[in-house]
Amino acid sequence: MRYLACVMLCIGGLVLSGVSAQAFCFSGVSRTIKVGPASGMSPHTGSFQAESVLRDKEVVLTFDDGPMAGRTDRILGILDEHCVKATFFVVGRMALANPALTKRIRSDGHTVAVHTHSHANLVEIERPRAVREIRLGYGAIQAALGGRAPAPFFRFPYLAQTYGLQKYLADQGIAVFGMDNLIMSDDFLAITPTEALNRTMAGLRVQGKGVILLHDIQPKTVRMLPQLLAALDKGGYKIVHMVPKGRVPSALALKVIPRLRVPTPDDTKIATLSARERGRASSVDNFIENVK
Repeated sequence: MRYLACVMLCIGGLVLSGVSAQAFCFSGVSRTIKVGPASGMSPHTGSFQAESVLRDKEVVLTFDDGPMAGRTDRILGILDEHCVKATFFVVGRMALANPALTKRIRSDGHTVAVHTHSHANLVEIERPRAVREIRLGYGAIQAALGGRAPAPFFRFPYLAQTYGLQKYLADQGIAVFGMDNLIMSDDFLAITPTEALNRTMAGLRVQGKGVILLHDIQPKTVRMLPQLLAALDKGGYKIVHMVPKGRVPSALALKVIPRLRVPTPDDTKIATLSARERGRASSVDNFIENVK
């Protein structure tokens, strides 16, 4: 009898765990929207027009600055548990350092966007260098994705942008995600996860809808995310997933795709690109040097 009781308890526990896993799914997942030229972005500045695209109490989850091992992967796990999709604005050099994690973002069904190559403040450098930073970001992330181009979505580091660079991106068909209906979590500041959560929800209550800016490299964001999803769910908000309408233009996409080699303990660099391009091998440094 004792053995039978143990078996029944185990079976009951499995059933309950299955129900609990299903209950993790965020109940407010609403829809997927396509963003591109003539669809949710300004033809003049490329800015994502959240006000005209999002309905009341709709939010978009976005993460900047990654990917980073030990943090982005945990973020992805939490999003998967809650059946939620997000947009990741990836830094090129971070993608080269973590190609498997960059690919996982995409394979998990999220949108991989661009946040420059080295997180430079593009307002503080001359235009040719700024354009190169943008192009390098697209090329590096495309290489990390094994040749598949990231989404034609872009966010300026520090939200520092100029009309000229916005116009450059708009002419390329790139949607720029800036201050329009932006909900700041301030998770990059020296505040607690609870404070980041409270600031996010306070901003959302004021605006009613918008794009939530988070950072997947921040430990506090990993700890805060389940609470944020619970608060959004309780507040009746719906999470929208953005996908691109259109492709990255040829001016930003790599014509020859380098192949990423998995780094070994003996490597002096965190990642190395290797491929035959014009009859010679191309390293990460050469790849970066040859992007004009």
